Amino acid sequence: MAEQSFTSKILCMLGGDRFTPESTREALKEAYEKAKLEPEILDVHNGRYILFSDHHRGAKNRADDFRSCEAIYCAALAYYLALDYSLCVMGDVEELWEERPSRVLRSNEASFSTEKLFHDKGRYRRLRGNHDDLWAEDDGGKLSAETVNMLQPHYGDLPLRIREAMLLYVMDGRKKLGEILLIHGHQGTQNAVDKNKKSGSKIKLWFSKSTLRYLWRPLQQITGFSCNTPATAWDLRDDRDLIIRDWAEQTPGLIVIAGHTHAPVFTSRSHHLRLLEDIYNARMERDKLPKSKHEQRAQKEQKIAQCSAELEWLEHRMPKGELKKWNEEKADWDKGKIQDIKPCYFNTGCCSFADGKITGIEIADGNIRLVRFPNDDGKPYPKVLLPEQKLSIILKKLTGKVQTKTSGKSQTK
Repeated sequence: MAEQSFTSKILCMLGGDRFTPESTREALKEAYEKAKLEPEILDVHNGRYILFSDHHRGAKNRADDFRSCEAIYCAALAYYLALDYSLCVMGDVEELWEERPSRVLRSNEASFSTEKLFHDKGRYRRLRGNHDDLWAEDDGGKLSAETVNMLQPHYGDLPLRIREAMLLYVMDGRKKLGEILLIHGHQGTQNAVDKNKKSGSKIKLWFSKSTLRYLWRPLQQITGFSCNTPATAWDLRDDRDLIIRDWAEQTPGLIVIAGHTHAPVFTSRSHHLRLLEDIYNARMERDKLPKSKHEQRAQKEQKIAQCSAELEWLEHRMPKGELKKWNEEKADWDKGKIQDIKPCYFNTGCCSFADGKITGIEIADGNIRLVRFPNDDGKPYPKVLLPEQKLSIILKKLTGKVQTKTSGKSQTK
């Protein structure tokens, strides 16, 4: 697929989010409270989840952002199925704003069949986004007629659940270490399933859908332009990411994992900020080493050099607006204003990058990882993009203490 043009950027913007911090916070609180009614258990020692979002499965034409990612997605699912992971797809799995459901469903049998293997084992979880909001549950947990008649047959007889949010209680035996809230990330937008009942929101929703279906989709079919960029950065740069992170910080012991923005995020930090921290930490560790420890000091200096080069390279590739924001963030970091960012927010990225790659979040055996398929050699194996982190350590930073007994539904293995 081609890179974004100026025209494609304008049309993507017209079909994009309309939200406020207030509407987002209100909707996040509502989703969290509802998810608390039916939590699931994640055993910190044995639990395994792979989280993917934003496939935007289309009709296998040039407007289909998933078309170039389908093969690697199915390969990734085969990898995780063999390792006994549970799969959670976190919304915008189908692109129902640009395409009719019948066209999407008959064009993606390969990935539906692979997901069904998880569903047959009771290890398939699904959230709804704004672009696949046709598949929905009402407040009583009853699926829409469209879901029952059209989507359910692709997954067999075992009933589907399609929730707005899902809450995992992270448990160490009988101790509750904290919680992980899984959401799509569109909460509070006026082009989501309307929750705020504000006048005119249905008109705005119709306008966004019409822009994508009748203007963007034909242009994309002709040109191959994409709203997505290649999978080469993992930055906390979207205003929506920042709002969700700030909301998550207000609830002790809560990690929020979302999709929606298509921009992978790990432990609430941008990739640029993490490089700054790595340079600082490596210098501190080097300076603590005796001068006689030549090999260890050389390793730290190599780390400093590599991170410095990567940071300079990323800065030169930033657009002016992003570079200005980054320079402000870097100045705040130098002054000690943002050294204690809580690692409470993660984003899966998406399964529809323009370069045919996909990103996701692994939670496995007590660790959390941001991964990309394929790896650097082009093999269908995960590439860990940033050093994995221990869930127990992250949750201790977010709570300051370990909670005790709780209840919840057992994770199906």
